[in-house]
Amino acid sequence: MINATLSNATAAAVTKDPNEGYEWWRFVFIVVLSLLSAVFSGMNLGIVGLDPGYLELLTMGPFETT
Repeated sequence: MINATLSNATAAAVTKDPNEGYEWWRFVFIVVLSLLSAVFSGMNLGIVGLDPGYLELLTMGPFETT
């Protein structure tokens, strides 16, 4: 009787929830993807917000490095 109780207690102590250690990784992953989404949206809005004359100026600009 004591041996059975001890083995049940040991089995309960060893058994873990498989998702227990991964919750913070999911949170970090979601935050990183959200930040990347915001950065790329801002870059896209920055390019779209330029007028055609300035875009032509950028394409013709001096590409020489000094």
